Amino acid sequence: EGIEPVISYLQNKPIESIDAFWMESHKQHQSVYIPDIEEMNHESFLYQTLKMQDIKSLLTIPLYDNHKLYGFVGFDAVTSYAKWSETEQQLLKFLAELIVNLKVRQAQHDLLYKEKQNALQASKTKGEFLANMSHEIRTPLSGINNALYLLKNTNLTPEQQDYLEIAKSSVESLGGIVNNILDLSKIEAGKLELEMSSFDIENEIYQLIKMQEYSAIEKGIQLVMDFDYSIIDEVISDRIRFRQIMLNLVSNAVKYTEKGRVVVK
Repeated sequence: EGIEPVISYLQNKPIESIDAFWMESHKQHQSVYIPDIEEMNHESFLYQTLKMQDIKSLLTIPLYDNHKLYGFVGFDAVTSYAKWSETEQQLLKFLAELIVNLKVRQAQHDLLYKEKQNALQASKTKGEFLANMSHEIRTPLSGINNALYLLKNTNLTPEQQDYLEIAKSSVESLGGIVNNILDLSKIEAGKLELEMSSFDIENEIYQLIKMQEYSAIEKGIQLVMDFDYSIIDEVISDRIRFRQIMLNLVSNAVKYTEKGRVVVK
């Protein structure tokens, strides 16, 4: 009661106004204890500041984390002189450590929040890029599809007709991949779903082998299909995923086989 706050007077003071001894002590991680301010230099700015507040005793404890000094926290006695015991000083130092820990934790929280915002922005940018790429790829695919349709209505040999079917199947596979080009974003969001449909598994594998046949011929190896015709032709699965997996397996087998043959059984 009767003690007026003077924080407005203490704010934004130049660091030079603090006694050199005081600052040096805090830099060395040492506390400063003044049982009676009258023992100080009465001409100093610090004494005048304390005297104006009617402070009689003062204890300041540095706030530091590892080797970084943030500042100091002060405890003062106004109505009477104070003699803080070693135990009391240790408790006040513990309080100072708590303040530093809160400050450090807040700084870590701010850093994590900033990193999270950066990650969200990066994810958004990636999604926009994939969406744009998906749109850009669809345009030439549509042109290829139209060309293949026109080519189909011309006089083709059986061999040419076979090559046309391979081209159509390849375009269809690529179109399916383009339609799912945002799958990475879906996986990250936990929203990826399989699209189940019925298809002829023998024909799918045959088309996949035909896609890789030229690569095998270039390497001088055989690429053959060994299909058990006793199994049912129609299966229910995600056709696009099936193609992606099989195409990766077959293309890798061809790529890493130096001689002999690759059999898809």
